[in-house]
Amino acid sequence: MVEPQDMTRWGSGAETHTAYFERQKAKLEQLIAALFQANEADDKKLLDGVELLLKLTSNITKSPTESKYRTIRCTIAKIWKTLFALPGGVPELIQALGFVKVDEEHYVFTGDYFKVLRKGMFMLERAIEPIKVKYMTPEDKVKWEQLQESKRVF
Repeated sequence: MVEPQDMTRWGSGAETHTAYFERQKAKLEQLIAALFQANEADDKKLLDGVELLLKLTSNITKSPTESKYRTIRCTIAKIWKTLFALPGGVPELIQALGFVKVDEEHYVFTGDYFKVLRKGMFMLERAIEPIKVKYMTPEDKVKWEQLQESKRVF
């Protein structure tokens, strides 16, 4: 198992990987629910924000050694307007995914413990899927339905 470099995230010295993971998973569930509840009136903005967050986090999992992907700078106009302007606790969600707020404009993913990040990405993808389907083109919806059917077969 990969050890995280930032041991301050583990809480007490006796906390195990499993206990840390379960605690973070529960926190992610609460934060994702709060984010979706706070944005239910404007699900298109929520969709855009979550898709941007998923893009930022997937860059880390695809290229874990690239330091440029490990930093989210919230003062970039697109990131601010699309993600951080959403009500419902975006900064807390980003920190629960494993990022550390280093100053007023930077969140950095430190260490190499990706289990919580991947779980959070999976939870966000599952939560956003109904909204994503709602805004699909008819052609994309047919492809999505075919993919869902093939998943059921296997």
